[in-house]
Amino acid sequence: MFAQQEHPVTLFLDDLQWLDLATLNFIEHLLTDPDLKYLLILGAYRDHEVSPSHPLMLMLTSIRKAGVTVDEIVLKPLSFKDVNQFVSDALRCERVRTEALSRLVHKKTAGNPFFVIQFLTALTEEHLFEFDRGKMTWEWDLTQIQARDFTDNVVDLVVTKLKRLPARTQKALKLPACLGNSAEIPRLSVIKGRSEKQIHSDLWEAIRAGLVLRLSGSYKFLHDRVQEAAYALIPPERRARRHLWIGRRLAEKMAKTSVADNIFDIVNQLNAGLALITDPHEKEQVAEFNLEAGRRAKASTAYASACKYLAIAMDLTGSDIWERRYDLVFSVWLERSECEYLSGNFDKANSLITDLLSRAEPKLDKTATYRLRILLQMMRGEYRQAIDTGLECLRLFGIQIPPHPTKEQVQAEQERLWQILGERPIESLVSLPLMTDPEMQVVMRRLSELCAPAASAFFTDNNLFYLLVCHMAITSLKYGLTDASVHAYADLAIILGPAFNRYQEGYHFGKPCSRSFQ
Repeated sequence: MFAQQEHPVTLFLDDLQWLDLATLNFIEHLLTDPDLKYLLILGAYRDHEVSPSHPLMLMLTSIRKAGVTVDEIVLKPLSFKDVNQFVSDALRCERVRTEALSRLVHKKTAGNPFFVIQFLTALTEEHLFEFDRGKMTWEWDLTQIQARDFTDNVVDLVVTKLKRLPARTQKALKLPACLGNSAEIPRLSVIKGRSEKQIHSDLWEAIRAGLVLRLSGSYKFLHDRVQEAAYALIPPERRARRHLWIGRRLAEKMAKTSVADNIFDIVNQLNAGLALITDPHEKEQVAEFNLEAGRRAKASTAYASACKYLAIAMDLTGSDIWERRYDLVFSVWLERSECEYLSGNFDKANSLITDLLSRAEPKLDKTATYRLRILLQMMRGEYRQAIDTGLECLRLFGIQIPPHPTKEQVQAEQERLWQILGERPIESLVSLPLMTDPEMQVVMRRLSELCAPAASAFFTDNNLFYLLVCHMAITSLKYGLTDASVHAYADLAIILGPAFNRYQEGYHFGKPCSRSFQ
């Protein structure tokens, strides 16, 4: 355990309002784990950027219900008294002397500490503060400051500050501003086609002005408002083109493996310039990128983000290239159907699955779609419909299982099992070869999935459950072992005695086989 009594751990996480669902779920898991103690997580977020339905708020509610202690400290804006103390300390004079100036600062900044610093810095740069060496005091003319009519918008204030930087530095700042609050130096070098030394030279004046920080391997804006101001240097009508250019450069200059590792950075840039992409082949390439981003987001359980990427991929492919790019379009639709289901958007998922079933061609593609329909129906408690869907899927492979089998049909299937087993001992089943037929592997998975809704309907129609289990075991005997074979043998251990008076055989299926498959 990484947090112990003799070594407690404290984590500080900033900007919680921007965390994705997967990260929030991980934090919730950490905080609600009863075995994890001596861990303190401090988090900061902007309460005006979250609503009661925001994932962060839902996570906090959930951990409170789990009994986790959550203390909230609301950081209010600086009061006039605090601002006056701040200003008097900065100018090294009595608070009485700075009262009028502080009232103006407080009005312009609403007590935001970052804004206060930026406003005072702007006054200094405008030479509205002068140091009197004779009196050894700072002097200012409040009337002159008021006449300058400084904006109340701190972004405009920082933009003004940025515009005082050399043109080369302003131009260099636009690139990291498009990438976010921070940017890795090698990535800037790849995009710009300049050395890391040249990149540093271009940004030096912004670093010297304290607007950009150079960290180990990256540059970071002092504050997200600075990044916002740097981004504002790009005319709105040119931003989409700039993002598109960055995305193309990243995709072009990175090796194939690097593209996969940086897929989110590439996709986010390209998606910001989608309106400018007209070439059909490039649209398909961007759709492939979004598909990969969607898959990676899904693998991280960030289902909402995955849905967004996959929705963009669907828009880019449309419905007119099914014949030409079937594999791409089918993959996009299938992945989105599953992500909508995993996100709880059941109606949307059902609509996509219905449409996909009418378009899917190979049997294996159809069965993958049927699987989603079964899962969706199970989630909705529609067990009878899930059974019908599964049996419909099996018919693609020539397997005809009646939805309401008779006792005679079940008895015949059970006898067929013993005929195929022959003289072989039950224990020998663990040595069967692995199943290699891809269609039979799919059949076993569908049979295994069907057992769940069939078991739910056990008390009203147990014959179907018995028949499915026997058929799974027979399929394993004929075609080899899969992970679903364990499911079949374990269920046989349960049903052979009560249903067929074969208690001894049930014991042999259960104990030795289950131990060997562990």
